[in-house]
Amino acid sequence: MEEADNPKKIRQRKLDWKTEYLVYCFYAKCNISMRRIAALFGVSAKLVHDIVYAWANVLCLTLGKMFPVPTRSQMLRAYPKSVLKKFGHAKIFMLLDATEVYADVASMKTVNSILYSAYKHHSTLKGLAGCDPIGIVWDESISALYPGSISDVVFTSVSKVLDQIPFGCAVEVDKGFLIENDCALIGVVCIRQFLPVEQANGQMKRSTGFFDKNVRVDQIGLADLIFRASYLLTNFKLPFIYRAVVIKLRRKDVHVVQRLGGMVQQMMDWLIFVQRLSYGVVNLRLDAGTS
Repeated sequence: MEEADNPKKIRQRKLDWKTEYLVYCFYAKCNISMRRIAALFGVSAKLVHDIVYAWANVLCLTLGKMFPVPTRSQMLRAYPKSVLKKFGHAKIFMLLDATEVYADVASMKTVNSILYSAYKHHSTLKGLAGCDPIGIVWDESISALYPGSISDVVFTSVSKVLDQIPFGCAVEVDKGFLIENDCALIGVVCIRQFLPVEQANGQMKRSTGFFDKNVRVDQIGLADLIFRASYLLTNFKLPFIYRAVVIKLRRKDVHVVQRLGGMVQQMMDWLIFVQRLSYGVVNLRLDAGTS
């Protein structure tokens, strides 16, 4: 009876979930150290460490379920007209590319030789990311971070990213990807043309300040989570391909190809403003004398 009358007290959280997400954004997006974030929010550095790891896992799990691999019919219903006009077909299902982030030089020579990239001439971590022609990145199209010494051919074969492409469709890769043999085994066509997935790589790196510095060797697991979550968050940004706006006047036709204009400009500015608020990217003056 005493246990029923006096239930165990649950320890209250020092920060609510919105503030915890802001802590994660300060670390992953704004590249602020954990000690400085702890002083800013009045908590311990250990709590900031736990919050960052917890939110990185939550984002990977929740956003991964929000963006599954699309079906062939879903892809065709939203296929860009500009891609159809350029290639003359709608067989391209994935645009695949690799990206590298810098890592610290390990003290052990064996670890340093594994992380060393001959392309970047530095210790790096390499990841694969693919998107569809619409610009959507799926959870299954993002690989884990591998050492920089691995080649693109072996990396593509080990990560099993090509298994998401239906039989008879095509994958678009860069000229350095020599994966024709792997594609032929699963019935996929390999095409080398323009590569808009590089824009997804650039958006991810520009919006994630965590990768502006070298990744510490003891934070490779955290870097893997932030890498996946940051790519999935790019789905809430503006699409890569915009339609051409054709304006017809009475006496002559004026073809205006523009990305943003008029009411579209205002709508896009509002979306960017809301997105920055949701990401928690705010401009703070963290001077030593400010209180």
